[in-house]
Amino acid sequence: MDACVSHKKVCAITGASGFVGSYLAPLLAGEGWCVVPINRLDVDFNDASALARFLLKHEITHIVHLAAESNPAGGQVGRFYDVNAFITANMLEAAEKVNLLGRFLYVSATSVYGNSDGSAQREEDHLKPLN
Repeated sequence: MDACVSHKKVCAITGASGFVGSYLAPLLAGEGWCVVPINRLDVDFNDASALARFLLKHEITHIVHLAAESNPAGGQVGRFYDVNAFITANMLEAAEKVNLLGRFLYVSATSVYGNSDGSAQREEDHLKPLN
């Protein structure tokens, strides 16, 4: 039986082993959340129905979507769009299919604002992506 079943706050985190996720997962767990890392070894991110089944199986109430490519390095533009656009769309579709009870938080990178001059960046800043 899944350790999170019947837990009131269950958060799936994509990119849980990345920089932000490695800080967020223990923080949420310390606040009483059951944290379920979701990665490509567990489910096919290209299949919204498989993602929905994963969400139902683990009784996910919230999703933090951190998995992303920050730069289409090596000219792999297709992979860049696959991860950043299509997989995000599949995650949203899966959340809709299961009527996600809580929030879906999509976290982007500051690279959408271009190079910083050293001053703080805000969400309201003009977008100037470099890629």
